[in-house]
Amino acid sequence: MAPAAGALVEIGSAAVPGLARLVADEGTDFVVRRRVPPVLARIPDQAADEALLLALGAGRFEVRYRAAVALARRRAAGLPGGPTPPDAAVWEAIRNELGRGRAVWELARLLDDVEPDSLVERQLGLRGELSLEHVFRLLSLVLDAEPMRAAYRSLLSDDEEARSFALEFLEQVLPGDVKRRLWPFIGDLSEHQERQALRPLDLVVADLVRTGATLFGGGEQREALRRYLSESHGPASPLDPADSTRPPDPADPLDPVDD
Repeated sequence: MAPAAGALVEIGSAAVPGLARLVADEGTDFVVRRRVPPVLARIPDQAADEALLLALGAGRFEVRYRAAVALARRRAAGLPGGPTPPDAAVWEAIRNELGRGRAVWELARLLDDVEPDSLVERQLGLRGELSLEHVFRLLSLVLDAEPMRAAYRSLLSDDEEARSFALEFLEQVLPGDVKRRLWPFIGDLSEHQERQALRPLDLVVADLVRTGATLFGGGEQREALRRYLSESHGPASPLDPADSTRPPDPADPLDPVDD
């Protein structure tokens, strides 16, 4: 971490209001603004979490991307969230990203590398990969993180069985409108996946675990998934599988949003 950033982290809560104003202001110099989320990621203050959630709606992709990485780091470190439940803000950010359209997705760039986290596993040359990574990182903030990371990695793999299980998993756990927006970026369900779409969620996760050699980097991640499976009570969740068959809502247009 740069000396200036380290000094701000040392200041702690007293630095958060100023940092929050910087990251929220579209007129702030981008070179400065993009460096704020990593600092907020390390300050154990609820207001830092709130500022990062607001930054998920920034106009510049890199600010949104870095805000999501910062939130993921805070969750991994057990730092406090804001007083407002974050799920609604994250789902709004997911829907906004998926509404931007393929052309905007493929233009997403970072000025330099971000310190890697547990989600990153990139394939050089894959168009729109940064945008896809960003959406899956957001999904990992509001859904079970390890299965979501596994699904993301399997979608980047050449293993067709792994990809099939990942699509099946997403078919079950994503709200219908989110799934409709995401599917064009990752491919339609095959006939096999459509037949399997209503399997119990615990069986889907079991298949994800079984393909662990392809999907996971180490035993710790596989064990985390096994724990998830052992604690799972089937598909009951705020993500209604029946929603997957719901026709599009005419009041919910999927118009692209300019970046």
